Amino acid sequence: MDDEILYRIIKNVRDSINRIGWAVISVPPENDDNFSFAYTVGLTTTFGHPEIIVFGLNSDLSREVLNSVGFLIKAGNRFSDRQKSPRIIQSYKVAFRTPLPRHIDTYLRVAKVWHHPAGFDTLQMIWPDQDSRFPWEPDCDIRTSQAQPLLFENDPDSLKH
Repeated sequence: MDDEILYRIIKNVRDSINRIGWAVISVPPENDDNFSFAYTVGLTTTFGHPEIIVFGLNSDLSREVLNSVGFLIKAGNRFSDRQKSPRIIQSYKVAFRTPLPRHIDTYLRVAKVWHHPAGFDTLQMIWPDQDSRFPWEPDCDIRTSQAQPLLFENDPDSLKH
């Protein structure tokens, strides 16, 4: 990403944070082997809450879901590692997990620039298949699993919470 593009993105992020408290960055897949994803920038700055990243949803749905999370946080809700919440996607719980640090550079580039040098925490929001199974659970729909790379330590015992 060249400096001019990054400057424009950061200006838009700043405007959005000043307006509502956060921005949503949507990243389309670069090719058929990649995942679409989106993440927040500003939840840490404005509310002291980890930024949120989600994979495998189209750009409009990602923005809608992450804005819903942002408004819940703005209203005083908090999300944390290994938590499941029924408040984000109607009729389903989503799960939150803390990504391994090595994934921050790869996926949250704008957030990293925004928060430099202070750093920030992040939570990956994982959505279930139509039968409410998460990607780490047996018989989860393969499309759901393939759409969401798991950025956290995949310890089966810790995923049961």
